[in-house]
Amino acid sequence: MEIVNSEYQDCIDFLNDCAQACYECYNSILSTKDLNDKSDLLMSLIDCAEHAKLTTNFIARNSEHVKEMALISAHLAKVTSELCEKFKEEYISITGQVCLETHEIIIDTFDDREH
Repeated sequence: MEIVNSEYQDCIDFLNDCAQACYECYNSILSTKDLNDKSDLLMSLIDCAEHAKLTTNFIARNSEHVKEMALISAHLAKVTSELCEKFKEEYISITGQVCLETHEIIIDTFDDREH
């Protein structure tokens, strides 16, 4: 089978990695005692992960709304990355880095691109 939209494969891979990192970070935070301090981060992690998964579906089926969906995912990944910077835990820092890298690949791929 030929993959029609293989030009976006890097974005799909990064979005999947981002969703996984966000879910794992979310689960790790839930096992800690300071949930109130991380409530904004928890919400952002779920928003980022869910939208990343949704965006991969749009990309996979070559939707006419790929660019818009991707740029929203880029925004959510950037916001999540910035929230992660507020905490010192290594797993949160790693999640922030994955989100930032996802943001960058999406912007490099879709910003200024007509679709």
